[in-house]
Amino acid sequence: MTTTCRAPHQIDKAKQYIEDIVSGSRLCGRLERLAVERHLKLFDNPAYFFDEAAADWVLFVFSTFRHTSGDYYKTKFELLPWQAFSLYVTFGWKRRDTGKRLIRKSYIRTAKKSGKTELAAGVGVFGTFFDGENVAEVYSAANKYDQACICWKSAATITKLLSADSKRFADRLKTYNSKNYKELINQVDGSFFRPIASDSSTLDGVRPHIAIIDEYHEAPDSAIVDNFESAMVSRSQPLLYIITTSGFNINGPCHELEKTLVPILEGQLVDDSVFVLIFALDDADMENGPDKLPLWYDEKLWEKTNPSIGRTPTWEGLQSQFTKALNEGASQMTNFMTKNMNIWVRQSKNWVTDRVWIKGSKSIKFENLYGRDAYGAFDLSSKWDITASGLLFPPLPGETDFIFIPRFYCPEENIDHRTRKDKVPYQRWVNDNLMIPTEGNVTDHKRIKDDILEDATKFVIKKIFYDPWQSTQLAVELSEQGASLESFAQHAPKFNEPIKEIEGLLAKGHLNHGGHEVLRWMAGNVVLWQNRTGLRMFDKEKSREKIDGMVVLAMCFAAYFEEMKNPGAKVTYGPDNPLTVF
Repeated sequence: MTTTCRAPHQIDKAKQYIEDIVSGSRLCGRLERLAVERHLKLFDNPAYFFDEAAADWVLFVFSTFRHTSGDYYKTKFELLPWQAFSLYVTFGWKRRDTGKRLIRKSYIRTAKKSGKTELAAGVGVFGTFFDGENVAEVYSAANKYDQACICWKSAATITKLLSADSKRFADRLKTYNSKNYKELINQVDGSFFRPIASDSSTLDGVRPHIAIIDEYHEAPDSAIVDNFESAMVSRSQPLLYIITTSGFNINGPCHELEKTLVPILEGQLVDDSVFVLIFALDDADMENGPDKLPLWYDEKLWEKTNPSIGRTPTWEGLQSQFTKALNEGASQMTNFMTKNMNIWVRQSKNWVTDRVWIKGSKSIKFENLYGRDAYGAFDLSSKWDITASGLLFPPLPGETDFIFIPRFYCPEENIDHRTRKDKVPYQRWVNDNLMIPTEGNVTDHKRIKDDILEDATKFVIKKIFYDPWQSTQLAVELSEQGASLESFAQHAPKFNEPIKEIEGLLAKGHLNHGGHEVLRWMAGNVVLWQNRTGLRMFDKEKSREKIDGMVVLAMCFAAYFEEMKNPGAKVTYGPDNPLTVF
């Protein structure tokens, strides 16, 4: 490497991208702008320096690559401005005390067909053959081996085409590409690039220099990231390179990771070793315009999430996909939003959109509810699954909000299993007191009973509904202690009125659920079933994942409606007339 600029065109492209963002000549989202501003602020930190020669080297190496597929196959790798910027920053910043690279984790989220996989493949080839790391271990990783091979195959094509251009490189390269064994080897120093699946047995013993995770939104848990980060500690300048589109699981590990990365962009948290580049619409773009249509329907905004638009995807291709989504309905539109507009969407057919749901994310002070009327319900699961209960508090005179307090229980020995199966962070929910772990590997009905009895000493519980399936024994035990409970038949005539009321309150922001994360996940899982007469109920069979909390919410409203039709028909239990506790 020399101080002479080998790739002036690429360097200029990266710098022009920065200038375009700062000047406002490029239409960008807030998070994209923050990535550029964060890069510029690093120049004020005396602990770091920007190594222009190192940035130039990686951009020069990329300029020797050729594209691997489609209309651009075999043409020189022409980095797009955002790609040049991302490499420029990731490989250019150094620590002054060690002279090693500053960036150890790079996270990029962009829309489908932005050139993600080829960019990631190029990073893998660079790390294996051009980064100066002896015996570098480079991996393309994914949940499934076949998916991990997608990035690796692009890298194999890059090296094949580069070998045709350079005998010197061809002499360094050895390739294995059988069905069960794939590896690119640098014969000079023993560095290699392999695809690898994320199960723990294959990750044992790795010492990654660069680990690439493509489409992280599909990962069931954070194990792949956790394992690689812990295995990188022996390397002096490793890089965990994550590049992805949005997905449907807002409680999955990718979205959870973003919850820590966005505050870094915003300056609320500090971690200079992380590079974050997110191409996203702004909140205002999601609002409806005068024509009652979302503002992002205007294709002028599409550049915010598609930084490569015009080249990949083409304008015609993206417009065609949008028209198809408009014509084919909610499922196709949700897919377009997620993949082509890079919007996190909870599932392919939403009952209530997340933007409507979060209107009810208001502060709740539990102690302020003491002494108030409440309507309860519980829905017991199988012995190994989530169990839900809840209390609904009608608004006081002069107020508008119903308040719902849910509780969720899970056997503590099943938390890891449920995390892997449902792809949501059960353990963090337990740590954040959003889920109650019960002792052992089966649901502890006594804990649920004790909590209901305790509630009855604090609130005026007017009525409790329960689902007789799995719940009869608990209902009997509560009845023996003086409780008045009623079974709730889970069919459309019972659910229809509560569902209609919930929809109306959510739309107005008058159902306060406190932003409870577990309930939010369940609301996003709901699929409705409708009979011939138009009556609706929650469909547990077709819903994406667990919806127990939403079922309990509807049961609480059913209890409330029944009490309103027959006020005073049942005994009221509360602080002045508590349930008997033996």
